[in-house]
Amino acid sequence: MTDHTTETAPVRPVAEPAPVRPWAIVAWAVAGACLALVVSAIGVFTVPVGVLLVVVLLVARRFPESPAVLVGAGALPLYVAWLNRTGPGRVCSTTATTESCFDATSPWPWVAVGLVLVVGGALLAVRTGWRRLAHA
Repeated sequence: MTDHTTETAPVRPVAEPAPVRPWAIVAWAVAGACLALVVSAIGVFTVPVGVLLVVVLLVARRFPESPAVLVGAGALPLYVAWLNRTGPGRVCSTTATTESCFDATSPWPWVAVGLVLVVGGALLAVRTGWRRLAHA
């Protein structure tokens, strides 16, 4: 008679995901907003700040919060959409003594890009395991 004992592999404990730090979420979002400003004239000043923030966060190993960079980048097109909320077309405002006009673009392409970035960042955060926030 043959002995058919089954050997089981040792059970490894499942590591808990690192808690998500609110300050790191804000830092990643600010980095994303700074980097998104590359399309504007002030990007000359904000992009180096964004790159520096990304480097600091990578060195600090704050990877779980990195999807917030998309949320920060999405804030810029949503802000542009808000500024153009009366568009498209020529928009004038009148006071008792002056009238000023400007050409507003359609806000909807800006809304679409902003929502894709913000929702994409939020979904990525959920997918990568933002389960609990650390209180620190």
